[in-house]
Amino acid sequence: MQVLENSTGGTQGTLLAAVDNCATPAGRRLLRHWLVRPLGRIAAIEARQDAAAALMGPAAEAAGRARKHFASTRWHHAARWPIA
Repeated sequence: MQVLENSTGGTQGTLLAAVDNCATPAGRRLLRHWLVRPLGRIAAIEARQDAAAALMGPAAEAAGRARKHFASTRWHHAARWPIA
């Protein structure tokens, strides 16, 4: 499996396409960074796993609301600040 790009230069069938559920451009950049530079220290990996588990537990509803909010926010790409 290709990580970021397939053989035609697109993302279809890549790991990025399979896991990208980001709601904002900043989230997509962070995801790409994580895929290109994976964690190497066990403690850091476990901390990220714990954070992901917390989002799947009682905080899942709040995370879902935040995701919907971010998805509906229009972003001004030049300034990287949300437009009210």
